Amino acid sequence: MKEEKKESPIGVLWGWGKPYHGKFIGSIALAVLGVACQMVPYFCVAHIVTLMLSGDQNFSHYTAACVIALCGYLGKVIFSNLSTTISHTATYYTLRDLRENITEKLARVPMGTILDTPSGQYKTTIVDRVEGMESTFAHLIPEMTANVLVPIVIAVYLFLAGISGGAVAVALMLNRYRNQVAENTPVLKAATLVGFVTIVLGMICLVADLTNPLVFWRILIYYNLTSVMSLGVIALLFYIPLVFVLMLVAFRKEVKGCGALAWLDGIIGAFDGIRGALQWIVLILAITICAYTGFLISALIRFPLINTAVLPALFIASGLSAGAAAAKLVAVGCFGEEEHSADMKLLHGAEWPIMAAEALCIFMIAVSLISGNAAAQAAVEAFVSGTWSTVFWVGVVGVGFVLPVLLNFVKSTASFYLAGLCSVVGMLCLRHFILYAGQIFGL
Repeated sequence: MKEEKKESPIGVLWGWGKPYHGKFIGSIALAVLGVACQMVPYFCVAHIVTLMLSGDQNFSHYTAACVIALCGYLGKVIFSNLSTTISHTATYYTLRDLRENITEKLARVPMGTILDTPSGQYKTTIVDRVEGMESTFAHLIPEMTANVLVPIVIAVYLFLAGISGGAVAVALMLNRYRNQVAENTPVLKAATLVGFVTIVLGMICLVADLTNPLVFWRILIYYNLTSVMSLGVIALLFYIPLVFVLMLVAFRKEVKGCGALAWLDGIIGAFDGIRGALQWIVLILAITICAYTGFLISALIRFPLINTAVLPALFIASGLSAGAAAAKLVAVGCFGEEEHSADMKLLHGAEWPIMAAEALCIFMIAVSLISGNAAAQAAVEAFVSGTWSTVFWVGVVGVGFVLPVLLNFVKSTASFYLAGLCSVVGMLCLRHFILYAGQIFGL
C-alpha cells in the first residue's frame, strides 16, 4: 500500500489561509518592493562617486541622485508598513475563521466528551494556540522573502570585497613588475576606481544586513583582538581611506582639471610624493581583505565545507582572478586601454596560474571532505546533488573556468568582454556556493 505523503506544516498553514491568499501575496510583493527600494540609496551613492570622478560639475545631476535616494528610503518605509498592515489584516481574518471552525466542530462533539474535558483545555485550544499562529501568518510569510535575501546580501558583500581587493592587488603588482610606480596607467585608474566603489558598496550591504544598522559604529570602537571580525574591521578602516587616496593620486590630472575639485591638487601632490610606500601598504591591505572574508566564514566550525584552512587561499585566488577581469574590462571600456597592450598581455598571462591555484584550492577542499569524518563526507553531496551542485558545475566550473578558457581562442572584442564577465560571474557563483551549500550540507 502506497504511503500517503504528509503535508508540510507551512503547507497546512497556507491552506488555512486560502480565502486570503490574495492579501498574503500582496503583502509579499510589497515586502519585496520594500527591499528593492532599500537598495536604491546605495546605488545612488555609487553614481554620485562616479560623477565626481568624471569631473561632472552639473549640480542638478547630484541633486537628482540625492532625490532618488530619498525616494528609495521613503519607498522602503511605505512598502514595508503597507506589507505589515495587509499581512496583519489577513492574519486576523484567518484566525477568526479558525476559531469559528473549532467552535462549529465542538457542536458536533458528543456531550460526554465535552463534560469530561476541562474548560481550560478548550480555552487553550481556541484562544491561546490559535493566537500563537499570529506571528507565523503576519510576519513569517511576508518577511520570509526579506530573510531569504539576507544570505544573498552577505554573499554580495563577500563578492564585492573580493573584487575590490583583487583588482587593487593585481594592478599594484603589475605596476611593480613593469616598474611603473610613478605612472597613472589606465589599469591603475580602473583598479582603484573598481576597488573603492565595490568596497564601499560591500560595506553598505554589510551594514544593511545588521538587525539594527544604526549601531554599526560600535564595532569601530570596541575591539577584540582575538576575533577575526575585529581584525578585519581594523584592516578595512585603513584600506578604505587609503584606496580612496590612491584613487585620487591616480586621477590627479582629472581632479586638477575639475574646477570644483582643483583645490585638492595640493593635498594629492603630498600623497603623490610618498606613492611608493602608499602602494606597498595598500597592496598588503588588499591581499589581507581578500583573505579576511575567507578567514571570517571559515570560523563557522559547524560546517565542514566552510570550516577549512584552504578557504582563505581560495578567496585570495578567486579575488585576484575576478579583480583582474574587472580591472581589464573597465580599463579598456572606460579609460582607452588597448586590448592587446603590454599590460593587458601580462594580466592575461597571469590569469592562467591564478585559475590553476583556484582550481587546486577547490580540489583540496573536496579531497579533505572525502577523507574526513562522517559530517565532512556528507558535505560532499553539495558537489554531486541538488540545486547547489548545479550552481557549482554550471556557474563555477562552466562559466567561471571553461568559458574563459574557450573564449581565449576567439580573438574578438566581444570575446574579450564576455571572458571577463564570465570570470566575474564565476566568482560570484563560487561565493554563493560556499556560503549557501556550506551551511546546508554536512550538518
